Amino acid sequence: MNVVKEESNLLYGGLLRKDVARMPVHQQRYLYTSFILVQFLLTQVLGVYAIFHLPRLLHFFLFVDAILFLFLWKNRFKNVYFVPTLICTTFGLALGGLAAAYNWRMFFEHVVFYDTGTTYRNVVPTSPAEAFLDASQMQFSHESIVETTRGVGYKRKGTMYCIAPIVEKDAETSSKVSFWAVGMNCCDTVGHFYCDSSIEQSVHTASVILRRKPSRFWTKSGSEIFEDAQLKAEGQFSLPHEEHTLYVRWMKDTTELRDTYVAKSLVFFFVSAAVVAFLGFGFTFVLTKVFASVPSAMHNFPNGGLPGMNNSSALDKSYGSVGRDSPLKTRML
Repeated sequence: MNVVKEESNLLYGGLLRKDVARMPVHQQRYLYTSFILVQFLLTQVLGVYAIFHLPRLLHFFLFVDAILFLFLWKNRFKNVYFVPTLICTTFGLALGGLAAAYNWRMFFEHVVFYDTGTTYRNVVPTSPAEAFLDASQMQFSHESIVETTRGVGYKRKGTMYCIAPIVEKDAETSSKVSFWAVGMNCCDTVGHFYCDSSIEQSVHTASVILRRKPSRFWTKSGSEIFEDAQLKAEGQFSLPHEEHTLYVRWMKDTTELRDTYVAKSLVFFFVSAAVVAFLGFGFTFVLTKVFASVPSAMHNFPNGGLPGMNNSSALDKSYGSVGRDSPLKTRML
């Protein structure tokens, strides 16, 4: 029996070209923007807030993403939305990874440090700092004070990094200093130091500053700049250099610094999400324009179609004067 079958007008699962991908463009943009935002949020949540306690959850998410990307790429000619979806999810993952790295390094790593570090009590300032390298909170002895008259300010990029030695009362002024009180924009260039609770004689508690190794991928961290301030202070007051030191914030409430980093991390999370939602809509606006602007190449692709086609008039143009529903060729079965 002879059966005539339309082939050239068939696209994606046997549908006629005129019946394919008729979702309005504005709905496509909302859909693709949601893909970007969901990927961004999940990547940052898992890469910042779950990475320390639930690292396998992040690994599973990335594994599922990899399978999804492979599926979309392998079947990119079978569905009109697969390529734009692949582009948007990859874009969201990349942005989420960058934001997660920044959020972790600048804010939430400090939170984990304070939650997992050791608290030491009755610490004597003359003790070697090497004995407290795992400390996150410290309570110094009652004889300990911040020598606020020997503060030093080291200015970098408009910020004054302040440092002052922590000593015992009536200690020799030329002895080595293992512990330094630090702060920002709370001291004179040389002399007066008034950061946090340093001027309160009854306060002896402190939060330790997280120390990092230098990295070529990031600018100098606060602890690295305080090292420069320490060198300036040692030279200014003729103190012997101490290589192993700890920098602390001399604070009455030692949880205040941790809570500040939590707040900064959450603010960054929500602000970055709002920015990505705005940028994502602009990105998808361009994306839908690009995919709608290349209909003439449809017949060069497998299955006779190009992902992103959603304009029937453009389809007509790609076939010249031949009717959209007219068979271009037949075969005998």
